[in-house]
Amino acid sequence: MVVALTRGESGVKAQSTLSRRLLRFMLPWYLLATVGMVVVQLAVQYVGISRAIAEDLDSLGRTIEPAATNAVWEIDRDQMLKALDGARQNAIVSGARIESPEGALLADSGWPRESADAPEPVFFVHGQSAATPLRHATAGGELQLLGVLRLHAAPSVIWDRLKYGFAVALLNSVVLSGVLWLLFVWTIRYRLSNTLAAVVSAVKNWRFGTDDTAAEPLSYPYSDELGELVDAFRESRLRLSASMRELDALNHDLESIVSARTRELQRAKETAESATRVKSDFLATMSHEIRTPMNAILGMLYLVLKEDMPASARGRLVKAQGAAQSLLGIINDILDFSKLEAGKLAIEQVEFDLELVLERLVDAVGLQADAKGIELLIRHDPAIPTLLVGDPLRLGQVLLNLCGNAVKFTEQGEVELALHCLERDEEGVRIQVCVRDTGIGMEPGQIHELFQKFTQADQSTTRRYGGTGLGLAICRSLADLMGGHLWVESSAPGHGTTICFTARLAVARQAQARQRELLERAGPRLQGWRVLVVDDNPVSLEILSDMLMFFQVDVSTASHGAQALTMLRQAGGQPYDLVLMDWRMPGMHGDEAARRIRADPCIAHQPKIVMVTAYGSEDVMRRANQAGMDGFLIKPVSPSSLLDTMLTVLGRGTLPDAGAGAPGPGRGRGAPAWPAPGSCWSRTTTSTANSRWSCCAARAWRWTRRSTGRRRSSGSSASTTMPC
Repeated sequence: MVVALTRGESGVKAQSTLSRRLLRFMLPWYLLATVGMVVVQLAVQYVGISRAIAEDLDSLGRTIEPAATNAVWEIDRDQMLKALDGARQNAIVSGARIESPEGALLADSGWPRESADAPEPVFFVHGQSAATPLRHATAGGELQLLGVLRLHAAPSVIWDRLKYGFAVALLNSVVLSGVLWLLFVWTIRYRLSNTLAAVVSAVKNWRFGTDDTAAEPLSYPYSDELGELVDAFRESRLRLSASMRELDALNHDLESIVSARTRELQRAKETAESATRVKSDFLATMSHEIRTPMNAILGMLYLVLKEDMPASARGRLVKAQGAAQSLLGIINDILDFSKLEAGKLAIEQVEFDLELVLERLVDAVGLQADAKGIELLIRHDPAIPTLLVGDPLRLGQVLLNLCGNAVKFTEQGEVELALHCLERDEEGVRIQVCVRDTGIGMEPGQIHELFQKFTQADQSTTRRYGGTGLGLAICRSLADLMGGHLWVESSAPGHGTTICFTARLAVARQAQARQRELLERAGPRLQGWRVLVVDDNPVSLEILSDMLMFFQVDVSTASHGAQALTMLRQAGGQPYDLVLMDWRMPGMHGDEAARRIRADPCIAHQPKIVMVTAYGSEDVMRRANQAGMDGFLIKPVSPSSLLDTMLTVLGRGTLPDAGAGAPGPGRGRGAPAWPAPGSCWSRTTTSTANSRWSCCAARAWRWTRRSTGRRRSSGSSASTTMPC
């Protein structure tokens, strides 16, 4: 059988036959086996002849033993030599000697006297020796050892007997091995190779068509592994032939099949498009039909709650209002999810103010955090422009969902919203937003299922905290649409969770110039001022310090009221101009610390004091006013509200209305940031500095929160005063 072996990529092929390959493979082993057989035969002959000569020497020694014994007994040397010469008459004896029992030589014949005269071995043949003891019977019947008779046969004697046997054995082995090799070659070539060559020829001549009767049949006369291979070839040919006939029939009908399939796909496409249109129309209708009555319900509940009524009725209406808001949130989630699934949710590109988005977020989440005693913190990155271009509604939706979940799953501690600028170029800015809480946390296995649709961390979460399990899935899709992604940064049971997302936003025109203008106008007014920040929360302390350092003021920090008093007393010739005082601190609250500062005679230069707290109730405001504080800020504090409050409290005015000749640090305190008794007003400033501050005895505790009945006029830089 001819087998083609491809060598390399040049296409050159070397030809060989299966029989030659088998013979070349078997020849070394066959030769090794033949040599082994010859060696075994020679070894057997050598051992047999050596034993026969040793037995002959021993027999000859016993024959001459009486004569040699008498000669030794009579101490007749001539008789000893005569006996030895007689032994040497035998052809196998090369030397003979008689020794005393002590080994002394008594007589010898032909025995080599020096070691150099000893005969050399012929090839691998060595000489043979035999020793016969010479004993004489005494009068008492005992045998007395008189000496030892030694007979020796030289190697040449043994080789003379071996060489003819060796020649015959070698000749027989060579002839027999040659005959066996020829039989093996004939069997391989004519019984195996030729048979396979016939099978290969039949396979090469296969032709597939509509009629296979002329195909040469495959035949193999033996039932072995090759026979099974031939049978497999035969079955494969039958199956391949059937497949070829089916393919040929399919080719004839291919055009009609493709045409029918195309019509089916067209109908399926039209059906899918129709279903999509129906789904879109249904979503639009449901959005209007469901949200309209829900908004009416919420509006009516809001109006009813403004009227006087018994406490029990008010409690029921408040619960109904909360349930209606929850239902509206679920409806919004389901509709948003449906739009995302249908690919109908688009991201708008409009100019918006990031601080307004954060204000709405605090309006929505702040009350929940206040009710649970949780501190809500916002960490701003000054590198992020205030005016951006994107979709504020969807950005606020993601922020509201993440912060709402953080507040919902946190029983005590804090919730921090941190904004970081990852990169900024001419086209826009890429921001990263992280929401960290100190809540229940999650197991690693729960994190993998967190972003699946209609799935929460576990079933107990659904029963205890509520929710549809769609919020985070929608947030991840919205983050993708905004050019970023959403992930869980870290989470551990009992240690809280940190969830982050990124978004790509464009920068509004002149936003960078406005930010530089803000720094240029605010920097000289605040340069040289010393501010002391007092807060027991290290995170809040760090956030306020970073904001103040961005405004280029000298910042110092204290973690409790007693430390603040000590630092104010030790200020000396560099007094503090402003103290940002937290209200609730261990040991001494902020209002108590403010009273002690006002009453301490060691503090010659009294600073302005602004309370910064997360507890914005009227009782806290009253205590701050009674303690002689000059202003009030509710956490989380924005950079613009902090800046405007500082300028107002320190007598520097707001940036749009500030004059050029303002007094320096420590001089000329302006009007306090508290309204006159009985007044209730709110000041809103929309300017290039984006500074806003509220001063209303009933609502000043909410960070720039506005009543739903008021609307800001966009694009105006005028300051308006209106009743609360």
